[in-house]
Amino acid sequence: MSPGNHPQLNHDSMLGVPQIMTPDRQEETHVVGAFGGITLSPDHALEKLAANVRAATTTSECEQAERIFAKAWLTARYTPDPERHVLFRELHISYRRVCRQYGIDTANLAKAIRLCFPTAKMRWLGNRYHYCGIGHARSQDIGTRNIVHSAHTRLYRPPA
Repeated sequence: MSPGNHPQLNHDSMLGVPQIMTPDRQEETHVVGAFGGITLSPDHALEKLAANVRAATTTSECEQAERIFAKAWLTARYTPDPERHVLFRELHISYRRVCRQYGIDTANLAKAIRLCFPTAKMRWLGNRYHYCGIGHARSQDIGTRNIVHSAHTRLYRPPA
């Protein structure tokens, strides 16, 4: 195995059991702009983007790097979908967790959501706030709890 091809633990399994993923099984992300269009695993891309945030020397550079980090995280995990919604609280908790892992401020998430998903709206559904018009990009991001919410999303039709 070459130095950059270390197996990683996948903590996203629905059963909560970590699984070792070899590089050939990892989902890869094509990062355009920040890395000149090279293909990286999601964790490697986030680490590089987090390093850019930490290396920023001015407030504007830092805010820009944080927005790029937030957009990369959002687009890797969520997709525009007018038929679905995600819980506001769960999205924010997940983002705070990844920011704490990489040592980044969470302040730019709301702006990044508006930039990535301009048609998404925050709505009160049931007894919680949801981002309507956003769905999970991969099934592994949907926990057992969220499967019920996903079934409910098919009933929701956003206003035209």
